[in-house]
Amino acid sequence: MQSTIPTPPVFRIIIVQSIITCVIASVFFFAAGEVAAISSFFGGMIYTVPNAYFVKKAWQHVGASQAAHAVQSFYKGVTWKMLLSAALFGLLFKSYPQADLIAVFTTFMAAMMCNILAPLYIKF
Repeated sequence: MQSTIPTPPVFRIIIVQSIITCVIASVFFFAAGEVAAISSFFGGMIYTVPNAYFVKKAWQHVGASQAAHAVQSFYKGVTWKMLLSAALFGLLFKSYPQADLIAVFTTFMAAMMCNILAPLYIKF
C-alpha cells in the first residue's frame, strides 16, 4: 500500500555531511598535510556512511498502517549504525595506524553536528 505521507528530505543531511567532510578534509590538507586530510576524510565518512544506512532503513516504512514496521526498521537501523561505526573505526585504526586522531575526531564530530543542526537548514 502506498503511503500518502511524504518522506521528509532526510537524505539532504547525508549530502551536507559529505560536503562538510570534504571541506574539512581540504582544510586539513592545506593546514597539516596529506595524512591529516585522509584521516579527516575517513573520520567524516565513518559517521556519514552508517548514518546513510540508518536513514534508508528508518524511512523505509512510512504511514500509520506501517507503524510496527517503521519502529522495527528504526531499531534495526540504529543497531546497524552503531555496529558499522565501530567496525569502521576498528578498520581505520587497524589499516591506517598513522591516522591523525585530531583530524579523525574533528570531522567525525562535525558530521555528527550536521544531524543535530539539521532542523536549522532543512525544512521538514
